[in-house]
Amino acid sequence: MSDNLENFIRNNRDKFDSQVPNNQIWNNIQAGIAQQAATTAASTTAATTAKSGLAKIALGWKIAAVAAFTAIVATGIYYVSQPADSKLDGKTTEPVATTTPPETNTGGTSQAEYLYEASAMVAPPIPGANVPYLTFEIDAHKGGSFTAPSGSEIKIPAGLFVDAQGVPVSGDVQIRYREFHDAEDVILSGITMQYGENGAKENFQTAGMMEILGYQGEHAVYIAPGKSLNVKMASFTPEDNYNLYFLDNKDGWKDIGKAKLSKNKEKEEGLLLVAAKPRPPVKSTSAEMDGEVMFNANFDKFPELKPFKGVRWMAEDKAAFKAQEDKLISKVWSDVKLEELDDEGLRYRITLSHKSKVTMSIDVKPILEGDDYAKGMERFQEKMNKYNKILKSKNVDADRLVNQADVYRTFTVSGFGIYNCDRFYGGSPVITMRADYNFSNDEYLDPKRTVIFHIAGDNRAVITLMPGDREFLKYISKEDNYLVVVLPGNKIGVFGPDQFAKLNPDSGQNAQINFKQSEQEVHDAMDLRKVLGV
Repeated sequence: MSDNLENFIRNNRDKFDSQVPNNQIWNNIQAGIAQQAATTAASTTAATTAKSGLAKIALGWKIAAVAAFTAIVATGIYYVSQPADSKLDGKTTEPVATTTPPETNTGGTSQAEYLYEASAMVAPPIPGANVPYLTFEIDAHKGGSFTAPSGSEIKIPAGLFVDAQGVPVSGDVQIRYREFHDAEDVILSGITMQYGENGAKENFQTAGMMEILGYQGEHAVYIAPGKSLNVKMASFTPEDNYNLYFLDNKDGWKDIGKAKLSKNKEKEEGLLLVAAKPRPPVKSTSAEMDGEVMFNANFDKFPELKPFKGVRWMAEDKAAFKAQEDKLISKVWSDVKLEELDDEGLRYRITLSHKSKVTMSIDVKPILEGDDYAKGMERFQEKMNKYNKILKSKNVDADRLVNQADVYRTFTVSGFGIYNCDRFYGGSPVITMRADYNFSNDEYLDPKRTVIFHIAGDNRAVITLMPGDREFLKYISKEDNYLVVVLPGNKIGVFGPDQFAKLNPDSGQNAQINFKQSEQEVHDAMDLRKVLGV
């Protein structure tokens, strides 16, 4: 490290400590300086590694000057990304992998040393609350596949990986994978959602974003030139007007085409099977039962109902029946029809008709007594045994299916990194107001450097408002809008839809944005959703 750089770091320690006292990063910097000095007489490789680590610190300072939003966060000031196994203030920061194809390198410096340089494109506001990775092992020679809880599938062909020198990799490779489906995921990831081309800037509304990385031990691996893996990413947005983008760490988002949209047939078929789950018979009690369907019929007019005289009926969907019970008792029905839906399950449908052409249907089961109930339970248990065998053979898990997305977006990946299915956010009518932003009085919060996140677009668009961008507040009133600011102590300041509704764009006065501080700390995306109430 040059003397000028070392002096710069030492001379600015007071400024750094004035914002976050006793920050552990200074110990890391001093350790790096000491390490560099101690390795002067060591091997070329060790010296190169120390130099690379200090270069990352220098790059962090450079990026901090142009990307102030990486500065003040809840638990410290983070300027550099480091390998996943390194620690900063006791917290782990996630690596950002390059997708530059490796080249054969016979020299003493490995490309992998510069893999984790800081990127202004990715700056988690609360590093400890970042979206975690799912990890799985793949035999490099054999390949394999992985299915995420969301339903996403990753298929990796054999012989896909090479190291930083372009040499094919053998043995197990660890794949790290994570997804981002809503504004809360996006905010905590720190991934930019702004797209720039030919001087114009647009904000993204995502239909699903994912990051995929590969490692062998502590070292990153690459996808070999000319090869690719297949991603079938879960998406909770069924529209097809989204393009596919790749995040270049230096130049931002690149439009790389469009993912193929398809339905999640496994979920559709699985939910149909779950819906067909047998229901137990209803055991009689002497008193009127909750959800019991009671009516009198003229058995002379409807002789086909005589076999059911005296039978009590229970609505299968009690909530739906109660919602229309007033409608049931408000009329004298002129016609009734009883259909058998399931002989073994003792399920029927009662359809009532009125001369005014109004109809009403109720799915019911008979309320059984004594031997009838015992026989009904025996038949029910037989059906349940068959049903459970089918579920097991088809690997159907009701809870897992509910959490899966309705559609997939399929594409190939020829380089590790971040991929996003997006369209440009927009709509009308747009309201524009001058705004004053009132933060908390916390002494460690600098309003001139604090980032505001504007959540819009059905909770799938995040507009980053830097200090120089927020003189005018622009929003679409028919949407649910949130302004979010990260406060010290893992707390969140929120200006939500209720406050937006009170803004008066015709008043001629500035909008007063008074952030309400959350009581709950935010340690993951679920916490942030709870704070926002989404």
